[in-house]
Formats: sequence, structure tokens, C-alpha cells
Amino acid sequence: MSAKDRRKKVIFDHDCSSAATDSPSTDSSSGDLPIILPPAPDTPLSRPMPKRNKGEPSLSELQDNIITARTLKINQRADSLEQMVIINSHTIEDLKTSLNHLYVEIQDLKNDKTKLAEKFSQQQKSLVNLEKRIADAERYKRRWCLRLCGLSEQPNEDVKVKVCEICDVLAPESCQKGFDVIDIARRPGKPQPGRIRDVIILFALRSVPYGGMPKTASS
Repeated sequence: MSAKDRRKKVIFDHDCSSAATDSPSTDSSSGDLPIILPPAPDTPLSRPMPKRNKGEPSLSELQDNIITARTLKINQRADSLEQMVIINSHTIEDLKTSLNHLYVEIQDLKNDKTKLAEKFSQQQKSLVNLEKRIADAERYKRRWCLRLCGLSEQPNEDVKVKVCEICDVLAPESCQKGFDVIDIARRPGKPQPGRIRDVIILFALRSVPYGGMPKTASS
């Protein structure tokens, strides 16, 4: 028994003895018996619960706090990843739409390119045909011309007058005069010292150079 319990027991015994002494004496004639109180039971006193320091959480509380913090952090990261996934999904959809538009435009460009290639091929054929026709026309036009070689060249000369005089001499029986049948008479190229240029005569009628006129004449 502890000292505190012994002290409480001594106080309790003292109180009991004092009560017995102070109680009125009984008369033998009355026959009343004195009232004796029963002793108090010897019950051990319960010890108070030790106080826990608030600044030192228990192991389970620490584990719960760690789990809560990790869970919160994981949830935050999961929310961030979800937002990123949503943004990336919208971006992918926009890119998909843009690619579809680009694909349609590329297909249109391919079709336009095919059409342009076909048109270019047709134009190439037409150009070749035109060049051939121009060459034929120039070759046919040259049949209207006559080259005169050896005609002396003088500065500021009138080539057409000289050519008409030569034609009148070479074909006096022609009923048409030179000025009537000769359209152009000129010397091609630039004058060069020591070199006599030929004279090209273009007749107004194709039948003139083939009607008895010589194809080449000299002075």
C-alpha cells in the first residue's frame, strides 16, 4: 500500500472513532443498541491516465498524415495529367481537322496540276504545230522573193529603183512595170566595208518570179 493510501486509511479510522465517541450513550432501560457503522471497503484508488504530450503524435497518426499527404499529391498530379490530356486531345482534334483541310487542298492542287499538265501538253503540241506552220509560211513566202547578187552598193541608194531598171532590162516583154510588181527591195544586214550585200526582192505576185524572170540575176 502506498503512503497516500495509508494516510487516507488513518484519516478514515480517526473519523470512525470520533463518531463512535460523540454518539449519545444508550440507556440500558430503553434497550436500544448503539448504531455501529460498517467499515469502509478497502477499494484501491484508480490511477489517473498519464497525460500525452500534444507535440508528439503517435505512429498511426504519422502514418495517416503521410498517407493523406501522398494521396493529396497524387490526386493533384492526376488532376494535372487529366487537364493535360484534355488539352492535348483538343489540340490533336484541331490538328486532325487542319490536316483534313490540307489533304483536301492538296488533292485539289494535284487535280489542278494534272489539268495544267494536260493543258500544257496541248499547248506544246499547238506551239509545235504553229512553229511548223510559220516555217511553212516563211518557206512559201520565200517563193515570192528573188535574191539579186553582185549589185554594186552605194551610200543612200534607192535599191528599188535599181531593181526596177534591171527587171525592165531583163524582161522587156512583160506588160507589167517593175514598180507595179515589186513590193520590197532591200539589202539584209548591216553594211560592211569591202563586202557587197545581196538584194532581196519581194514581188507582189507569186507568178512574177516564175513567169520568165530569172531567180538569180547579176548586174
